[in-house]
Amino acid sequence: MTFDNFLETVNCPICDRQDYQVLRKANYSENITRQKLLEIYKSSSDTELIDQVVKCLECGLVYLNPRVQSDIILESYSEAIDPKFTSQNPLRIRTFRKFLDHWIKRTKITPSVKKKILDVGCAAGSFPKVAEDMGFSVVGVEPSKYLCNFGQREYGLDLRQGTLHEQNFSEEEFNIVSMFDVIEHLDQPGYVLEEIKRILLSDGHLIVNYPDYDSWPRKLMGTKWPFFLSVHLFYFTPQSILQILEKHGFQVVRIEPYFQTLELGYVLERAGQIFYFAKWVEKAVKILGLGQIPFKYYLGQTLVTAKKA
Repeated sequence: MTFDNFLETVNCPICDRQDYQVLRKANYSENITRQKLLEIYKSSSDTELIDQVVKCLECGLVYLNPRVQSDIILESYSEAIDPKFTSQNPLRIRTFRKFLDHWIKRTKITPSVKKKILDVGCAAGSFPKVAEDMGFSVVGVEPSKYLCNFGQREYGLDLRQGTLHEQNFSEEEFNIVSMFDVIEHLDQPGYVLEEIKRILLSDGHLIVNYPDYDSWPRKLMGTKWPFFLSVHLFYFTPQSILQILEKHGFQVVRIEPYFQTLELGYVLERAGQIFYFAKWVEKAVKILGLGQIPFKYYLGQTLVTAKKA
């Protein structure tokens, strides 16, 4: 079976056009199988980008086209077992606690059990845990059975396994909807944004975090930028994220850099998949017993706050 049997062609989700410039050719293995593809699409996947990258000639959005079929991607997300990812939850909680404390002060939102947050693509529940600890009523949605079960078991959270549309939430049910490192993974981001608009209160907030293709780390690192991964179907910029949000009924309030904190050893292990020297640094860090030191970094992740237009 050739790789073409696993691919689908898509239009630009912003302008629905098929006119594009090829930025990077695909590099598929002739021996690829469906099972190997299922290994790629998991939360801690560090598989380098093997797909064709294109740029829309109409709106400038950068995305994968053609790409792996959506049903394969969803199956992989649903079935993957990923202890490497959950090992970093304590530091993700630390990052989210600092972020949410700063964000609610700036937006002047007072935490209350009467205020409901929905975290779409909540992974193992690090953000829902922080939001619940601060006093909000929180629901998380996550396609991965493993990650969903982890968050339920470890933190006692209301996490629901599946996709957003499968939950059938009520109209205008939530005060805040968040998507951290999610929108670039969605096969139909516009479809999800329309559902978020439906379930978000008229004065509610949408929080979106994404790796910014226009950021200085991406420009500096070029093809070695660590967010060039096959799991990332879209590469948004401030302009294109603004366009897709406006198209689906949102008004951007603020765009800002987003800093993440993870264990130094974990960061170096993933960096070693891209930079050979990082493997040697990782070995030295491991010998010195420094692998669990918290490491704060910025590689182009960007945070958007938006409201319904």
